[in-house]
Amino acid sequence: MRRLLPLLALAALLAGCGGSKDAATTKPAASGPEETLRRLVAGDPDTMQLLTPASRKRVPASALAEGVAAFADDSPVEARQLGGGWAVAWTVGTHTAEGMTETMAYAVPLKLTAGRWLAEIAPAIALRPLGPDAGEQVGSIPQVAAEIKAPEPIVDTALLVDGTPLDAKSGGPSTRFVSIYGAPADPLAPGRHVAVAFARAGDDAAARAWAFRVSG
Repeated sequence: MRRLLPLLALAALLAGCGGSKDAATTKPAASGPEETLRRLVAGDPDTMQLLTPASRKRVPASALAEGVAAFADDSPVEARQLGGGWAVAWTVGTHTAEGMTETMAYAVPLKLTAGRWLAEIAPAIALRPLGPDAGEQVGSIPQVAAEIKAPEPIVDTALLVDGTPLDAKSGGPSTRFVSIYGAPADPLAPGRHVAVAFARAGDDAAARAWAFRVSG
């Protein structure tokens, strides 16, 4: 994680998100982080084997059905490897659960384990987007920010917009409670964009995704 800098004033908080589907055959082992998320979205019959061992202990299959597997199968998936055997994958699409259908974003950290990218779900790390608000219309160079709380010292963070890492700064009252913030180096085109925040503390990691719009 970059050296902690004095905490700047940040924008207001926003919300971001995360059933089962039929599958005819078992698919081969995931070849990359994006393929792992695609299989989770599709409700792969081997869903639990796509999670890290720690996630399998704390996440029931029913939670996946109402969460990541409730996205439409054709939701686009993207991913970026972050180094150190970690990656983050995300999607934006139609999510249907408990009788409600809405468009939302979802992100998940993945760990390279024995040659496979496995999803880390429901970690102890709390990651809260701070801005822009989900769905908000902003200028072409918005400040993007997120708050992170963890039970152990935070050792790595990343902040992306449309898959491009920002030159993010960080600051906070302790190594277990920080905010990260940054802005795109170049103006964003009008339309929808996706912010993704990632954090790692000890052997745990978390990610959040949210979408906003650039006016124009």
